Amino acid sequence: MARFRIFVTANFSRQHSALSKNVQNDVERTILLLSDSGHHREIDVHKLHGRLQGMYSCSVNFKYRIVFEYLEANRVVLNGVGDHDVYKM
Repeated sequence: MARFRIFVTANFSRQHSALSKNVQNDVERTILLLSDSGHHREIDVHKLHGRLQGMYSCSVNFKYRIVFEYLEANRVVLNGVGDHDVYKM
């Protein structure tokens, strides 16, 4: 299975640091699963539409999501993390 190199935006870092420690731990676990393409079903990776077309989302838990995009050469950039308001970025 392919492994992805993960990059984060300043927006993602800011949103991540505002989360509780428990949610931050869940986010870190999800990022590890995202970096391994074999786990994409487990974290419900799916394409976004409309204003966020070209981006993807995955589930951290029932409430929180990560918005990201794939770049060339097995790279992923994380753009945002939060509850469903993260789609308003």
